[in-house]
Amino acid sequence: MARKILLVAMVIVLLCIPEFVFRSHKVWPESYRHGKAIHESSRFVQACWIYREHTPGQKFPAKLSEVLPLMELRDDKSDDPWGNPYKYALLPDEKGELEPYVWAETIVDGKLKLHGAKCKSDGTVIRFGFPDRR
Repeated sequence: MARKILLVAMVIVLLCIPEFVFRSHKVWPESYRHGKAIHESSRFVQACWIYREHTPGQKFPAKLSEVLPLMELRDDKSDDPWGNPYKYALLPDEKGELEPYVWAETIVDGKLKLHGAKCKSDGTVIRFGFPDRR
């Protein structure tokens, strides 16, 4: 009797594995891309901060391509995981000091979602746009 129960349990497990693999494969690449975009955006805003610290007049770069020499990128490109250029903006904080923002844009469930980072005026990196846990 125990052998039959064990055999039935093994068959059920073997039937469930393909479904689990299919579902996890379908979800994993998109969440990986979101995380990669946030991580790379963090590196970009840190490079913008370093650029500012070593520039006369402490100015941020006008374009992301100006910080590429500070980063160790394999292909010297500033594309997000979806193949689009990262977005970059300098926005003032409540004190009027500029903060660099770098992000990637995706459409999730019909809504625009931003995945990226900003560097506060004190040098702290804030990440945003983490994927929802389902």
